Amino acid sequence: MLAVAAAIGGTVAAPPALAESPARRCDDRGAVRHVLNRVTGVHGLTGATVRVDDPRCGTWTATSGVADRRTGRPMNADPRFRVGSITKTFTATTVLRSAGTTTPR
Repeated sequence: MLAVAAAIGGTVAAPPALAESPARRCDDRGAVRHVLNRVTGVHGLTGATVRVDDPRCGTWTATSGVADRRTGRPMNADPRFRVGSITKTFTATTVLRSAGTTTPR
């Protein structure tokens, strides 16, 4: 399972090639770090933390960017985020998927 939490309160999913690769190996940490660095460096996300729980490869975390733009404090591998209104994202996704396959009621 791969989840990314952003310091600005957003979420980002891993690219399908990384998240769903059937030939995935336990040495994918470099690829995950590359994605994090791209998200924070190229796409301007303040900071990101990833925790990977894999029964084969164990649990590990990776970080990129800063937790506080004002102080420049780097992201922590054990952050606590306040999550608000995430239900809207899941509801919108469900409605859009439903609309693509059936007639909404």
